Amino acid sequence: MHSTSEVWFIAIIALAAGAAIGYLLHRYLHPEPRRNRELQQELHALQEQQKNYRYDVNAHFNRTSELLAQLANSYRDVHNHLAAGAQELCEPGSVRVLKPLPEHSQLLEEQHPSVIEPPRDYALKSSPYDKGVLDEDFGLEKNRRDPVIEPPRVF
Repeated sequence: MHSTSEVWFIAIIALAAGAAIGYLLHRYLHPEPRRNRELQQELHALQEQQKNYRYDVNAHFNRTSELLAQLANSYRDVHNHLAAGAQELCEPGSVRVLKPLPEHSQLLEEQHPSVIEPPRDYALKSSPYDKGVLDEDFGLEKNRRDPVIEPPRVF
């Protein structure tokens, strides 16, 4: 027969082997925690990439705005230079088109009213059954007794 120490040794080895096999089977059959970690890392990387992209887009449009403002200022300077040259070098009254532009143009401010109304691409009708502005009979009074006979069309 076997001694008790041998039985305990075999039992501990069998328990350790069973635990290792169980752990490996669990990892092989249920890989979700590892996959979840990978997905979370991928999601974090994509969020960081989107954040960087938004920053780049904002920086791009801010720089574009600055460049357009510089371009408008340069255009105004060239226009004013030509207007001053035309006034000095040409005969009085011969050049009427070139007038100096003001330093701070108010043209853009005048184009944007403080109250914005929607476009009026519709016609108000007193009832839904009335003919609208786009109807071919709108505003015309036709005699219903005498139909209009159209001549034949020649193609």
